[in-house]
Amino acid sequence: MQKGTQLEMLGYWRGRYSGMINRKERGICLTSFCEQTGLERKYAQKLLSGRRDGTGAGRRKATGRPRKYTEEDKEIIRQIWLLTNQYCAVRLKAALALWLPAYSEKVKSVGEESRKRIMGISASQIERFIRDFRVRQPRMEDWRKGRSQTAVKAQIEVRAERWNVDSPGWLEADCVALCGGNMGGEFIWLLTVTDVWSGWTEIRPMWNRSARKVIDHYGDMEACTPFAWKGIDTDNGGEFISWEVLEWQQLREVMGKQLHLTRSRPYYKNDQAYVEEKNYTLGREFFGYERYGHQQTMAMMGELCRCWSLYNNLYRPTLKQVSRVREGCKVRRKHEKTAKTPAQRIMEHPGTPESVKHALADAMQRNSPLEMAKACESGLRTIWKAIREMDAVPPYNQLGRDEIANRYGKLNLRYAPIALAISEGKD
Repeated sequence: MQKGTQLEMLGYWRGRYSGMINRKERGICLTSFCEQTGLERKYAQKLLSGRRDGTGAGRRKATGRPRKYTEEDKEIIRQIWLLTNQYCAVRLKAALALWLPAYSEKVKSVGEESRKRIMGISASQIERFIRDFRVRQPRMEDWRKGRSQTAVKAQIEVRAERWNVDSPGWLEADCVALCGGNMGGEFIWLLTVTDVWSGWTEIRPMWNRSARKVIDHYGDMEACTPFAWKGIDTDNGGEFISWEVLEWQQLREVMGKQLHLTRSRPYYKNDQAYVEEKNYTLGREFFGYERYGHQQTMAMMGELCRCWSLYNNLYRPTLKQVSRVREGCKVRRKHEKTAKTPAQRIMEHPGTPESVKHALADAMQRNSPLEMAKACESGLRTIWKAIREMDAVPPYNQLGRDEIANRYGKLNLRYAPIALAISEGKD
């Protein structure tokens, strides 16, 4: 309602209100006036009783101390607060003496009077200036925060049932920490990928853990496996459940290489029983529980892991579980009567291409299990010797450790890798 119309109605209703003889009638009149004008009831009562004239004249003047700080002062304090990554009021008061000269020189000139007022401000007053602004302004860490891991978990389904596969290509992956019982600092991890049906296992070293390193090793491992990858089941670690791995899988689908990603239930290690067993038999039993904490040994570790993986896949027979039946409180497991190597199982599978069978047979003939076993043992001893010498060097002497690593160089393990014919058969 416009102000002029309201004043016209006020004269009419004020006359009626003054003629009411009791409180009940005045209340009815006041209610009708509020409904027509939309005014608040207490203010309308003052208008009808003559204590307010409706023009704003006669309003009480604001009491209290006059304002000391201008809007420009408040804005300067807020901008410095943002530049300091949102200090608390006490820290910001101490920082103003350091930041205000630079702000005046680089951002906006600050007058002498304004500078005096800002330097004399209290921490409580600073808190009043930034209180409302803090709610609307996110922290710098929030701007840099990546995409939520909860969202990527929602796109990778949980797999909790038993494996029921009749061909190679379905894999489990996990990491083993070669930390020596101390998870602090940086050290080497072992990435283990094992095939559920055949038992083919590949191991690669990683310096710390990251999704990008896992993706790089996936490519190297897939090139060394004599079958196409169909799916990978992992735990819920950040190196496996990440946007980088999901985008890598989607890129494979665009290229026509389907790969199904799944994850286990949190805190259910038995969901990945196949790779957990390989973590011990191929990881812990060979590399031990010592700490591998020198990045200079990564090249030697990579060469050793490739030879060790090929040796196990070609020459170490394993007993594959055929069935598992629960009878009351007991579980009866049946295994193959004849132990076979992963390479033998793949060669006997009817779906394996002839080129892959010939490549595996050729690799088994060209290599010697005795020489590969000795080479792996010798390579591991060489790495341990290099680690002991590097441990004796002070931590700040990085050049000394580099000299030790250069002196050892490569392991030069003698073995013949699988021919590239397996890549043609997988495609």
